[in-house]
Amino acid sequence: MKIRFFEENEFLIKKAIGPGIYNIKIGLSGENNSDYESLYIGKSYSMITRCSTHLYELHKDPSYFGLSVCDMTNNNLELNIEIFESLDIDEELSSGEKDILLRERELEAIKKLKPLSQLETSDRLKKNRVDIVQSFLKALLKQNEK
Repeated sequence: MKIRFFEENEFLIKKAIGPGIYNIKIGLSGENNSDYESLYIGKSYSMITRCSTHLYELHKDPSYFGLSVCDMTNNNLELNIEIFESLDIDEELSSGEKDILLRERELEAIKKLKPLSQLETSDRLKKNRVDIVQSFLKALLKQNEK
């Protein structure tokens, strides 16, 4: 599996160092493929730091986002970690207000993108995420064979 990590034109997007909402999505690898499906939406004061932790967890246990060991070695798949929304947070806000702002934006993104492995009402993962994600990937890879 190819992994694109906050990448644009093969360069790291520097805004990923800061606060915002990120999208972890999966699709077919290759330049012409634009059909990705969101796996997980998250928030962080440092998106790059938080997503590095996600990658480590995914390496230890692919079912973390509903994937399998076979998916991790499948060269036809690509995991893309990107900025959904970069935030310029007013430093005059209290830490509680900053947390609320990030949480509200995260929930808006979850409702909009409907990630495969995540509940639509929170950042929690679905219990049946492996079945959901595997069903999606099976259909995606079958479509690619045509």
